Amino acid sequence: MSRGVGKSKRLFELVERLSIQSYRPWDLAHELGVSQRTIERDLHDLRELGYQVVHTRSGYSIRSQQPPSLHPIESLALLAAGRLLYHQAPTPLYRGALEKLAKMLPETPRQLLLQSAQGLKEREGESRVLERVAQAFLEQRRLRFEYKPVGSSGWHPKEVEVYFLEARRLDLSLYAIGWERSRRRVSSFKLARIRNPVLLEERYAIPPDFDPTPYLQEIWEKGDIKIRLRFHPQVAWRVHEGGRPRQLELCPEPDGSLLATLRAPRIRGYGAWVEVLEPDWLRKAWREEARRIVERYP
Repeated sequence: MSRGVGKSKRLFELVERLSIQSYRPWDLAHELGVSQRTIERDLHDLRELGYQVVHTRSGYSIRSQQPPSLHPIESLALLAAGRLLYHQAPTPLYRGALEKLAKMLPETPRQLLLQSAQGLKEREGESRVLERVAQAFLEQRRLRFEYKPVGSSGWHPKEVEVYFLEARRLDLSLYAIGWERSRRRVSSFKLARIRNPVLLEERYAIPPDFDPTPYLQEIWEKGDIKIRLRFHPQVAWRVHEGGRPRQLELCPEPDGSLLATLRAPRIRGYGAWVEVLEPDWLRKAWREEARRIVERYP
C-alpha cells in the first residue's frame, strides 16, 4: 500500500472515531499503529481540510452534526439492539458497529453504548466464519464450507447461496438460511458448526418472493416440544409477566397456581416450584433427575 493511500485510510478512520467520542493522541497512535507525532500531524491536516477538531481535557474530537431527533422509544430500541449486539459479539470486530450505532443516539444512551463497545476489546472469538458468511450474504456470492450437523461425527462439504441471517431468540446463536446446491432446497446452518469457509466468485440473486418465515420457525423451534406445567402460586406471577414468545396457553387455578402450556421452556430454574404434567416421558425423566439429586446430597 502506498504512503498516500495509507494516510487517506487513516484520516478517514480518524474522522469516524473522533465524530463518535474523544480520544487522546497516544490512544489513537496505539490503535492505528503509528507514532503520536503522526497522529498530531493528521489532526492538523484534518483542520486544514475543514473539520472542526476540538481539544478538551478528555482528548480530541470532531464537532459533527447533532444525531437525528429520535422518539424516546426509538432511542430505547436502538440501545436495546446495541446491547443485544454486545452480548452476541464473539470478536472485537463488532466494536465499530456498536460505535456507529451509538453515533445515532442522544448523549446519555450514546455513552452507555460506547462503554459497551470498549468492553469488546478483550474478546478473543474466532471471526473468520462470521466474516465470510456476512460477505457472502452482502455481496451475494456463493459460499463453500464444511458443516457438522447435530449428531454427526464427521464434517460434510456444502455449497450455499446465503439468503438470510438470523439470531435464534432462545440463545442468540447465529444461523444462515440459504439454497443448498447439493440437496436443491433451502436449509439452515448454525454458524458455530461451520468451518473452512471459502468465498467463491459465482454470484446469485435472492429470489424476490423469498420468505424466510417458515425457515425462521424451523430455527426457533428446533428441538421444541409442547409441555404442560403447573406453577406454584409463589412463582406463578413470574410466568404471568409474559415476555415468553413460546407461551401458548395460561390457565389460573383457584388456589393461585397456574397451568401453562409452553414450547420448550427453561424450567430448571423453578426447581420444586414447577410440576411437569405432560408429556409423560418428560415427567418420568424429571422424576429420575430429582431422584439422582437426592442420592447425590444424602
